[in-house]
Amino acid sequence: MRNRRIAAYLVLFLFWSTQTFGTIVVLNGLTHQHTGSDGSIITGKIKLKNDGVKLEKFVAYKQDMLFSCGKNEVFSSTETHDRSLKNWLKTSIDEKNLVGGEEYDLSYTINVPRQVDKKGTYWVVIMIEPGDPVSTSEKNGLNIASKVRYAIQILVDLGSFEAPKMTFEDINLKKTQISSRLVEVQLKNEGQFVVRTKMQLEIYDAKGQKIKTLDANPRRVFPEKCSNFEIEVSDLPKGKYDGVLVADNGKNLIGSNLTIEIE
Repeated sequence: MRNRRIAAYLVLFLFWSTQTFGTIVVLNGLTHQHTGSDGSIITGKIKLKNDGVKLEKFVAYKQDMLFSCGKNEVFSSTETHDRSLKNWLKTSIDEKNLVGGEEYDLSYTINVPRQVDKKGTYWVVIMIEPGDPVSTSEKNGLNIASKVRYAIQILVDLGSFEAPKMTFEDINLKKTQISSRLVEVQLKNEGQFVVRTKMQLEIYDAKGQKIKTLDANPRRVFPEKCSNFEIEVSDLPKGKYDGVLVADNGKNLIGSNLTIEIE
């Protein structure tokens, strides 16, 4: 059977300063947050580098990042939302070749309209995609070419920041192994500004003594949207435990109780 070629894409949506996947790397982080006002012009730069020795091409394009409570975020070139920066943002170029070791600042400009009805956070994603596959592998007669795309969030806060109200939309407890449980939390931002939120689970025994404190990976929760957090609970003896979930957005704390039973 003739081999078929399939391009597989891996979107990197991470939060550390330097990425080293593939040849084109991002040097100054995958989230760029700005403040502005009606009619302002905002500029920024994405620092890129060809970390290899060969000539490498990259392309840059915009996508909207869509959220829906209970589902993972989706990147789209066609669908949009009422807080999109897509029509306000322009990049200096759409594609460029970089020689080995070359660095380049991809500039972008955001032109905020003179009158914006809704204050709060607006956002868009700039995708940076290398021109050539990072690696190729064969599986079940298919020749699979893998690419890496960097999803770089551009955020703009318009107006005076107000700490949003956060609510627990859903909490699920799943059995993963005999002595392990997975706590799944869906947290909603009822406000107008994005906030980076930490999620923590405190576990207490039958005597009311705190025996564990577990943390989920921090996440940004976008205005009027939900984010999902997961906390793995393991290495507990059989018994029933009280848990307290605490969400901390840097301004406010909210909590919720749950019971964890290990059979």
